[in-house]
Amino acid sequence: MQKNAFTNAIVIITGAASGIGQQLCLQAAQRGAQVIGADINEQGLQETQNLAKTQNLNIQTHRLDVGNATDIEQFAAQILPTLNNQKLILINNAGVALASGHLNTPT
Repeated sequence: MQKNAFTNAIVIITGAASGIGQQLCLQAAQRGAQVIGADINEQGLQETQNLAKTQNLNIQTHRLDVGNATDIEQFAAQILPTLNNQKLILINNAGVALASGHLNTPT
């Protein structure tokens, strides 16, 4: 990621509580972006903020369930008025992990 692409930009990253999303938050903030990390996992979001603070970075976090249309509408209504014509970058990194039992097949 080039630093100048993120300077004076607002970067919203979903799935920000762990893994790739968490690292994207940190890297975008290091490159000068105003970062808003969103995730359903509030404890993980706090961990992302704590990691940012250890690097003297500021990351805003918001609880967001990207599978819930009402959550998305409320999030947008809260965030969009604050943009002030700044460049907006959305990185939709949130995913759904499904688990099930073992599949038994005849041998």
